[in-house]
Amino acid sequence: LLKGSAKVSAAIFRDTIQPGKTASLQVDFHKGLGKKISYNKPYNKRYPAQKDSTLVNGYRGSLTYGDGQWQGFTNDLDIVLDLSKAEDLQSLSMGSMQLTGPGVYMPAYVEVSLSDDGQTFGKALQMENDIPVTQSRLTFRDFRFDLKGQKGRYIRIYAKNAQHGFMFTDEVIVY
Repeated sequence: LLKGSAKVSAAIFRDTIQPGKTASLQVDFHKGLGKKISYNKPYNKRYPAQKDSTLVNGYRGSLTYGDGQWQGFTNDLDIVLDLSKAEDLQSLSMGSMQLTGPGVYMPAYVEVSLSDDGQTFGKALQMENDIPVTQSRLTFRDFRFDLKGQKGRYIRIYAKNAQHGFMFTDEVIVY
């Protein structure tokens, strides 16, 4: 049984000889895995990735936003993750990418807030982006929040799209 993050590798053998390459995949087993996400603002229809399951499917995106694991937004990201029961929460992270040539930017900031009922959310934790919009090379950033054992069933994540280009997000990881 795997817990947390792991790199899973597999290969095919014929008579003890490996005819092909080893395949590897980074997976994350966390409290949000497979849970329901509600989108207060929709993802872009051109980059739906795995649709509503993308951000909690356990898979991180690769080096390209066209890999089916990066979900694209042209408006602000505003989602609510339902953990199905109140949980003691230690941390949350959300991956983002920037590649300014095709108009892909980091969010200006990301906010995380918790709720027991899905209606009233507590004070949001906010993290500003520190990657300049002038940085044109492919860049990745995980926005990581220390939740310090707070309890909650619902997690609202809001990311501000200040550049009005694309924001791409992969796995939301909750421990």
